[in-house]
Amino acid sequence: MAKAEPGARLQRLRQLLGLSQRQMATELGVTPGALAMWERKTRPVPAPILKIIEIYEEALDEELARRKHQAMIRKLSTTWANRLLVMFGKGAYGVKRAEIKSRLQRALNVIFTHELSIDRIKRSIQLAIFNRIVNAASQTKGLPMKVVQILTYLNPGMSREAREAVEEIHCLQYPLAPTVVSRIITESLGASPNRIFAEWSPHPFAAASIGQVHLAKLKTGERVAVKVQYPDIQKSLSRDLKALQFVMDISRLFSTDVRGVIEDVKRTVLDETDYYKEMESLESFARLFKDDPQIITPKVYREYSHANIITMDFIDGKSIKEFKSADYEERRMAAETLARFTTLSSFKSGLVNTDAHAGNFIFCGGGKVGFIDFGRSAPGDLNGSYAFKELMKAVILKNPDLAKKVIDHFPFIRDPKTFPFEQFWEFFVRQQAHLNSGKFRFTHDYIARTFAEMKACPFRDELKVTIETVWSTAVMAGIWRILADLDVEVDYGRVSLEALGEQ
Repeated sequence: MAKAEPGARLQRLRQLLGLSQRQMATELGVTPGALAMWERKTRPVPAPILKIIEIYEEALDEELARRKHQAMIRKLSTTWANRLLVMFGKGAYGVKRAEIKSRLQRALNVIFTHELSIDRIKRSIQLAIFNRIVNAASQTKGLPMKVVQILTYLNPGMSREAREAVEEIHCLQYPLAPTVVSRIITESLGASPNRIFAEWSPHPFAAASIGQVHLAKLKTGERVAVKVQYPDIQKSLSRDLKALQFVMDISRLFSTDVRGVIEDVKRTVLDETDYYKEMESLESFARLFKDDPQIITPKVYREYSHANIITMDFIDGKSIKEFKSADYEERRMAAETLARFTTLSSFKSGLVNTDAHAGNFIFCGGGKVGFIDFGRSAPGDLNGSYAFKELMKAVILKNPDLAKKVIDHFPFIRDPKTFPFEQFWEFFVRQQAHLNSGKFRFTHDYIARTFAEMKACPFRDELKVTIETVWSTAVMAGIWRILADLDVEVDYGRVSLEALGEQ
């Protein structure tokens, strides 16, 4: 409230509380006559009473702000649900459209309630950020789906219903017309899909952020998935690099020190449009996992591929949404496979597959998991990877001396000489409880608490944001969420050490 004359403030406060002068006098412990003179301004309001008035005003302001905040979030959720439906869901009508809109509103309400500060200035800044995300998304075909992923990463602990509602708009993306797809394949591979393949499905069975995927069969008998890039997506993303500035804005919700990595983030996103690079990443990961029958990576058929087309083995299996109802042992074996994949790809491949979206994992039964999208694979820093590996081993073994030996190589530390190692060690061991607690079961509540604690890290000023920490955090959020959906107990420390051959 504005600080008006004390008597007027007292009268306004009494009216807001709905009290008579006698009731207000009782509330303040004074006589009704004194209260009447203060309100008529014939006597000054004593300092102790002024302090009490301030306390009441602050409480009322906070309550009023909270109510306005909730009303704003409800309005914002409705607006965003409408805008996202227009952007993605032109193909959904009637009951289906209404159902998706309702679920989106509830999901966005969860996100905004969690993320938006009640403080008016902070909230205004955050609202500007969120609106820039939507505006950026409306400019290109590739950005909207990335925005959806960002929304889910903003709140890793959001409820299953909210998460599924936000991700559902992946299913509403308008596919390219069959004639457009045929033209792209003809121009790139020299013949129409019906001539190249023994069988060809003109309608995609999956949509990615920069392309769509068709089922086909080679003349040699192999069933393949053919990923076809949207026309001009590379030019579109390049032209709209300013739109990708939202990555920096989002990161500022967590840290202000992101300028050093934003160009690396942009470059990695743009690299997704180079399918030759993705083919190289696919082949690198295939070599890494060739001796692990549980980890399936698709073979690339380069003679049927191009800079904008990838033809690879079709991996038949279930999505996480379908697979999480499988029996316990099936889910437990799959969780162990995911843990091995994450450990080995992080520390032995020289690449980090940063796109840990649930849609990129196919569950094939018997503990087998297919990994199908390596478009966002970034080269890892060898010194940093070595330090992270030693840190992981130290956490598993609860051996701080092992971690101290590589502190100079931690890429996220500003100054090793002044870094509060003991405080960091206690914090990090708690953050990585799944590695040092024997059998461990991930839950979405655990993930929410862990990320909330991460955002409130007491020594944040001693840390710096690096591209390695950005991607490792993104991978961690995605993998943990899948493990929580699998809902099983696994000794992740043992699995990780065995994967590295250091048990």
